[in-house]
Amino acid sequence: MKRICVMFSLITFLLACSEDGNDDKSDLLGWWKLTATDSYLRISADGKISVFDCSVNDGYREVHSVQGVIENGTLTIQDNEPVVWNTKGEMLLDLDTQEAIAERANDLPSICTGNAIDIVSFSPETASVGISTQFSISFDYRLSTTSAAVILFGITSADDGTFSPAKTQYEVLQAETGSGELVADITLVPLAENAPYSIDIVMFSGKIDDGSFEWLASDRKTLNVTAE
Repeated sequence: MKRICVMFSLITFLLACSEDGNDDKSDLLGWWKLTATDSYLRISADGKISVFDCSVNDGYREVHSVQGVIENGTLTIQDNEPVVWNTKGEMLLDLDTQEAIAERANDLPSICTGNAIDIVSFSPETASVGISTQFSISFDYRLSTTSAAVILFGITSADDGTFSPAKTQYEVLQAETGSGELVADITLVPLAENAPYSIDIVMFSGKIDDGSFEWLASDRKTLNVTAE
């Protein structure tokens, strides 16, 4: 019985091992599905880990990838001291603060019908640090697993991963497919030199304030930033 031990948190690290000491990397390669979501992972022979999410109109699409190195049965992305969970026949992941299980999948499905949200457009595409800017974002969404949800957007700083949400929200009152728009003023905080920014939109159920929220779907676009 093989055991796969893994932690995957955005671009931190991914660790894998086999219970019997076998370093055959074929146990890692291929498709994995996160059982709690509609997301899939693909691990390639060169150590690349690609993440695929369900979209509203285009099936599954690659939304993120990181390059790792496979050596001695271990796939490493960064030289961090790993936190490892053990499981047999599955891959166990920690997505930020929430644990999730990924199971072996034969392939990536050609269509998806789960929760999804896509950024259609946003403006302005360039903003200045330290200046209040009015952002407008248009989006398509599909809510399929719950009867109500909230959509919000904000700016994420790659310097420390901080997500700064706008105060305006869009409410979805029933399971449906639709479109919407949000407008809000946001001031970008200064980051380390050359640190990138992105504009993110998130759909969730429950309430953030009391910790009862459940992440449902998200999308991200790069935001061009100029100095103040």
